[in-house]
Amino acid sequence: MTKEELLALLEATEDKYRAIYDKSPIAIELYDSFGNLLQVNNSCLALFGVENIDEIQGFSLFADPNINQVNKEKLSRGESVRYMGPFDFELVKSQKLYATTREGIIWIDVLITPLDISHRTAGGYLIQIQDITEEKHLEFALRQSEEEYRNFYLNAPIGLYRTTPEGKVILANQAIATMLGCSSIEDLEGRMLESSHFGPTYKRDYFLEELHSKGEVKDMEAEWVCSDGSIKVVEENARIVCDPQGNVRYYDGSVEDITERKETDEALNDALERAEASDRLKTAFLNNISHEVRTPLNGILGFIELIDDPDMNADDRVLYKEILHTSADRLLNTINSYMDISLIVSGNMKVNKSGFDLIELLNEGCNSFLKEAEAKGIIINQNHLNVSEGITLNSDAELIRKVYFHLLTNAVKFTEFGTINIGYKVYGNDVEITVEDSGIGIREDIRERIFDSFLQADISNTRKHEGSGLGLAIAKGIVELLGGKIWVKSNEGFGSTFGFSVPGLVFPEVTEAPSNPVSIPSEVLQTTILIAEDDPINIYLLEQMLSKTNAVVWHVENGQLAVNFCQNHPELSIILMDLKMPVMDGLEATRLIRSFRQDLPILAVTAYAMPGDKELALDAGCNDYISKPFSSAHLQEKLRQYCLI
Repeated sequence: MTKEELLALLEATEDKYRAIYDKSPIAIELYDSFGNLLQVNNSCLALFGVENIDEIQGFSLFADPNINQVNKEKLSRGESVRYMGPFDFELVKSQKLYATTREGIIWIDVLITPLDISHRTAGGYLIQIQDITEEKHLEFALRQSEEEYRNFYLNAPIGLYRTTPEGKVILANQAIATMLGCSSIEDLEGRMLESSHFGPTYKRDYFLEELHSKGEVKDMEAEWVCSDGSIKVVEENARIVCDPQGNVRYYDGSVEDITERKETDEALNDALERAEASDRLKTAFLNNISHEVRTPLNGILGFIELIDDPDMNADDRVLYKEILHTSADRLLNTINSYMDISLIVSGNMKVNKSGFDLIELLNEGCNSFLKEAEAKGIIINQNHLNVSEGITLNSDAELIRKVYFHLLTNAVKFTEFGTINIGYKVYGNDVEITVEDSGIGIREDIRERIFDSFLQADISNTRKHEGSGLGLAIAKGIVELLGGKIWVKSNEGFGSTFGFSVPGLVFPEVTEAPSNPVSIPSEVLQTTILIAEDDPINIYLLEQMLSKTNAVVWHVENGQLAVNFCQNHPELSIILMDLKMPVMDGLEATRLIRSFRQDLPILAVTAYAMPGDKELALDAGCNDYISKPFSSAHLQEKLRQYCLI
C-alpha cells in the first residue's frame, strides 16, 4: 500500500472516529496529562450550554472538587474514576469558569479514564459525562411513591398482611398488630398464623378452599383471637399472588375489625325486637284500656236502666246496687291508674312528706282486702302488725298507700287459695315492706320486666284476670320517687314475694301535728251548709245526700257568690267548696273568706284528685278535703267532724 493510500485510509479512519466522537449522545471531554481541557464534543457543548470550546477554555480537570487526593491517586495508577452527583450551573457561572445559558442543577454520571499510561504517567484523560437528571427524578419519584405506599400500608385503618402459603407473616401493618394485641409490627412479622389466632367459629379450611379454588376470598366474617384472649369479629378479604410460572408466592389479605359494628347491629336488632314487642304490648294495652273502661261503664249504664224496672223485687234491687258500686269502683281504679302513670312518666307527681304511723297504714290496707280475700278462701296474715310498736315514717303516706294497695291487689287477684303474708323489716333509716302470696307466680321470661309500663304477664284476649296492667309500673315509679327500691322474687306456680323499701324512719317517735280544730258555737242550733258548685248534677247529688239531715242547704254557682254569701250570712256553719268554678275558683274564694271568717269550716269537695291537690286546698285555708266521687256515708262522716248534722 502506497503512502498516499495509507494517508487516505488514516484520514478516513480519523473522519469516522471524529464523526462517532462528535455524534455521540454522551458528552466527552479530552484533557492533557496536566488536566487542561483540550477538546469536547457537541454533546458536551450542549450539556453545558455553550457554543464552542473557547467559552470554557482554561478549565482544569483537577480544579473539580470531585477529583480529590484519593481519586488523583487512582488516576495516577491508571484506574478509572467514576462519580455521580448534582451539578450546579449557577455555581459554575458565579465562578466564571465558563459562560453558560443554562441555570440550575442537573445530575450527571462522570467516568474519567486515564489514556496512554507509560512510566506511571497518564498521557491524558478521557471524561464521559451523561445527564441522568431525568433518571434521578424518576428514582426520587419512585422512592417517594414507595414511601407513601409504605406509610399508607403501615398506617391503614384496616389490618393488612402478607403471608407465605404456610402462614408465615412476611408483611403486616400496625392495625393488624393492634388487632391481635401486639405492641408493634415487629412482634408479628416472621410469626406463623396458627389455629390459636382464630376463634372457635373461624372456618380456616373453608377459607383456604375458597382461596385456592377462586383465587380470592371476599367479605368473609371470621373471628381473630388477641394476645389477651379476647375475640375480635372481623371481615376478611384475601387473594393469591403467583409468580409468572403460576407458582403461589404469597397470600395478600385485609382484615377489618367489625366487633363494634356487630355489637351495634345486635343492639339495634335487640332494640327493634323490643320496639316491636313494645308496640304489641301498647296495642294490647290500648285494647285493655278500652276493655277496662267500657266493661264497668257498660255495667253501670245497663244496671241503671234495669234498676228502674217497677216489677223488680227487693233482692234483685239490692244485687243491682252492689253491681253498680262494684263497677263504679272498678272504673274509678282504672282512671286513677291512668292518671298516676301519666304523672310518673311526665315527672309531675309530687311528694308531700309528713310523719305517719306505718303499722296503722299496713293494718288499714289489710282490713280493706279482708272481705275480698275471705270470699276466695284466702287468709291474710297480719298478726305480727302490732300497732303498739308505733313505727313512725316521715314520708308521703298517700303514695306509700298506693304502692302497698297495688301489691295487695295483685296478691289477692293472682291467688286462688292459700295465704298472703304481710311483713316489714327495719334497716337503719329504711323500712322494707313485703307482700308474700301463694298464688300463680311469674314466668322467668317476664320476671325481669314485670315492673315495665304496659306489661302484663298475660296480654292475651283470653287472660283470666282483669286490670290495667299498670299497677306494678306505678308502684315502681312511686318507690323510686320516694328514694327507695322495689323487687320481686317468684317461681311460676309457687307464689310471689314483692317488697319495697323507703327511707324516712323517725327516731324517736314523733307525734303528728293536730288538724285544724274548729270550735262549734253552742248557740248554733241548726246547721247551715253552703254548696259552692257549678255543675247542676253534682249540686243535685249533694242536696239529695244532705236531704236526710237537719241542715239548711244553700248553693251558689261560683266562688265570688260564695264570698258574698259568707259576708251576708253569719249563721253559715260550713262550706262545701268546689275548687274549679267560673268567675272565681274555690282556692281564691277560700283565701278571701279566710280574711274575714277565720272560724268558718271549709271542706274542699273536688274532682281534683292529683297528689298535691289536697295540700293546695289546705294551704289556701280549707279545713279538709274530699275527692269526687264519694259516698253519702263518707260525706256525712266528714261533716260530723266540723258541724252538727
